[in-house]
Amino acid sequence: EWDMGDGTTLFGQTLSHTYATPGTYTIELTVTDNNGGTNQTTQEVTAEGPFVATFPYQINFQNEATTPPPGYFKDFGEAYGAKTGGLTYGWITLADGTPIDLTTPSSGVGRNRNNGNVSDLRLNTLVHMQGNDIAGWTGGRSNEGVWEIEVPNGWYEVTVSVGDPNQDGQVSETPDHFISVEGVTAIEVYDVDSSLPNGDPGRFTSGSAIVQVTDGKLTIDADDPLANNTKINYAIIAETTPLSSETDILTFSLPDQTGDATIDALAHTIAVEVTSGTDLSTLVPTLTASAGASVVPASGATVDFTTSPVDFVVTAEDGVTSQTWAVTVTEETIVVPVYEAHINFQNSAV
Repeated sequence: EWDMGDGTTLFGQTLSHTYATPGTYTIELTVTDNNGGTNQTTQEVTAEGPFVATFPYQINFQNEATTPPPGYFKDFGEAYGAKTGGLTYGWITLADGTPIDLTTPSSGVGRNRNNGNVSDLRLNTLVHMQGNDIAGWTGGRSNEGVWEIEVPNGWYEVTVSVGDPNQDGQVSETPDHFISVEGVTAIEVYDVDSSLPNGDPGRFTSGSAIVQVTDGKLTIDADDPLANNTKINYAIIAETTPLSSETDILTFSLPDQTGDATIDALAHTIAVEVTSGTDLSTLVPTLTASAGASVVPASGATVDFTTSPVDFVVTAEDGVTSQTWAVTVTEETIVVPVYEAHINFQNSAV
């Protein structure tokens, strides 16, 4: 008689049992002989739950046979759907977003180059995202694929690598890699020099983007008019905090100013007075803006204020929100005192 420690009692010399909940259980075995004698023994066992992936999600794009690097899940071109680790990811068509299998015909889109000059397995492996750019390819792999993964809505930092350690068979197929994540460019069009030897570091590039997911799916594509035969190596998807949308100018100063700048945060205007005679055409402002924001003209740049106001455009950390500030610089007015003299001319008798 087996007491499995979870309220279940089983009988038999050998058996198997599945626990409904992960945890540590004490199994008690009671053996009874033909004369009614009994003996007992106990043993602790640990029941582990199914493996569930946690962030950061790390995906290695490769052929099916290769064992992915530690901590990575492999993708070799299968259609979007449930995968190991509780993840749901895979490929859809660029044309209409329907799931598509890129693994056929032949060896599909996944590769392991096994190039001895490249020690990082992630860079030796790849998936063709734009099989439509390769002459002679047919079937599923001849489509341009878009990769998606199911994630909770929120903000993510996505790091992606592209490249191929080997030269292409035809110069026309030499990659012009491009990667967009959720519509945000992570890798600008990267024109690979076709003359670079196999294994040259210049055959690879990587980039990152911070993006917001609002539809439960994070999307990576190579959709750009100048992109050609993009090959993706790996992607790392990490949760992050939202980017700021603040576009304030917090401080503003000029050499020879007569007093503090007047900053109107509601009207988005700034007024500064400088000493009389200051050359307004070559002023160099020093300013600070909201955290992570960029400003054009930048702090420290020479600006011509002879015609005021001058627009300063602040772009928030999120890269989307912007605000124009009007900055007016004037010279102080010198007031020349006027003195009145009263002279009384009188005849003097001699």
